[in-house]
Amino acid sequence: MEAAKTASKAGIYVCVGSPNVLRGNSQANNLSARDAITAGYAHILCSDYSPMTILHSVFNLAKHGILPLHLKC
Repeated sequence: MEAAKTASKAGIYVCVGSPNVLRGNSQANNLSARDAITAGYAHILCSDYSPMTILHSVFNLAKHGILPLHLKC
């Protein structure tokens, strides 16, 4: 989380894995993507081995009240 926080505060966009969002944690017990998004330190969702999880993770974030499905302009 500290690395994501430091990068984010330096103006660097932080990318997290959408499978991590769906599981709620990292496979290797590292950073939780949900926690990083909730803290405002993660900005991009990606997936190298399961691309369909990107869309599913957006709905998962909405379901858990982390991000709305729409943004007010």
